[in-house]
Amino acid sequence: MRSEIDKRQLIGIIIAFLGLMWLIIVPISVKATQAKCTETTQGYVDSYHDGGGLISHNKVTVKYFADGSPHYYHTSTSSSHYTGEDVTVHYNPNKYSKCYVDGVTDSPLQEALWGLLAIVIGVVEVIVTIAIRKKTSYVSLN
Repeated sequence: MRSEIDKRQLIGIIIAFLGLMWLIIVPISVKATQAKCTETTQGYVDSYHDGGGLISHNKVTVKYFADGSPHYYHTSTSSSHYTGEDVTVHYNPNKYSKCYVDGVTDSPLQEALWGLLAIVIGVVEVIVTIAIRKKTSYVSLN
């Protein structure tokens, strides 16, 4: 029983740590990409797959043209779209494949919230395992 509690506590710590890394790194990366994407073009949702469920990550492929060539942007998003929907694509003029899409690409704030959610889940798991450990050690003393 105790080793199971230790494993769950370790998992909680790992989840919280990964959430912290997500909270720090991903929004910075998103902002850095957005800062380099200074050109815009129109594109459209080439394909959309609804992830379903309580927390869905919908798969979206956006097709757009830059410098006369077609490019595709594949992403997971928390927003809903439909195939053929027109979107504005902001792309890096030095590297056309680097882009973000208005209304499709999750914002730095949304990404930070995912990290925060992982931290909360991890901390709750650690607190629950500590409470279980205290309860089982109290019971074993009696």
